Amino acid sequence: MESKIFYDEEYDNLIISQKADNEKVKKNFLFDNITISLTGAGKVVAIEVMDASKYLSEIGFDANLLEDITKANLIVKPKKDFVFIGFQIVSTKKSSPQRVPLATIPVSCMH
Repeated sequence: MESKIFYDEEYDNLIISQKADNEKVKKNFLFDNITISLTGAGKVVAIEVMDASKYLSEIGFDANLLEDITKANLIVKPKKDFVFIGFQIVSTKKSSPQRVPLATIPVSCMH
């Protein structure tokens, strides 16, 4: 599914959503300035990063990537006891996609 991307430069919020029209968000996990939205079945369908440029800078990425995002995808990688969640962004500012980590959530919280 194609991601919907929204970056509000004034408030410095980044939203990446892969929620289908027929899916409903049942849970939101808030970690500092990051919100991860899940369906009732535990599928990650969206993320919001508040103070996104600050977050990217703090973890060693160029915050200017946010200015010209051309594509983004959620990354959800199940492991044995946890799920890794992040995102990948493509920007005109960098020639290669940038993979950004967000959180690891225990599998027990995903259902």
